[in-house]
Amino acid sequence: YVALVVAMLVFWIFFFYPMAVSLATGTSPKTFLRATREQILFSLSTASSNATIPVTMRTLTEKLQVSKSVASFGVPLGATMNMSGVSIYIALATMFVANAFGQPINTADIFTLGLTILLLSIGAGGVPGGGVVMVGVLLHQLGLPPEGLAIIAAVDRINDMFCTSSNVVGDTAVNTIVAKTEGEIGKEEGVDAEPAQANA
Repeated sequence: YVALVVAMLVFWIFFFYPMAVSLATGTSPKTFLRATREQILFSLSTASSNATIPVTMRTLTEKLQVSKSVASFGVPLGATMNMSGVSIYIALATMFVANAFGQPINTADIFTLGLTILLLSIGAGGVPGGGVVMVGVLLHQLGLPPEGLAIIAAVDRINDMFCTSSNVVGDTAVNTIVAKTEGEIGKEEGVDAEPAQANA
């Protein structure tokens, strides 16, 4: 269970987001990962999206040349609403508990599961342990044994570290893409070229 959650989140952090930024902005995946290295390490140590906000702001404005107007609006909003890591985490945790107790989620519950995860991920707190609370709500919603939460909570810290990293790197990716579409990359320094072009 832990290996699956970590593997999915690592894929999101090191492959999905860098490729999405590369396709949308022309910034190379290597440049994006180098820029977010400090952010990843800080979020792994704190497991808190809110605590990582200053590092995310610095990553965007100083390393990726995103304008302060985009970063100052998008980062706090993303720390509250852009919870991709939490969505992955609570989905896998719920399915694990369902199978562990011999109550696999059937096709009829998939829609309910998806909609509930969407709503819960938006409301998840950007603090350590925020995801495990959402798992408890989801287990109750689907009628799964509440004692399954004890299994999830026992290894929550490990999963939460990578979950937080996925959230904050996702914030950086989305803000970089938005800045590109709005022509807000490099404006603070008076530079018209993107970081990838500057490093090419």
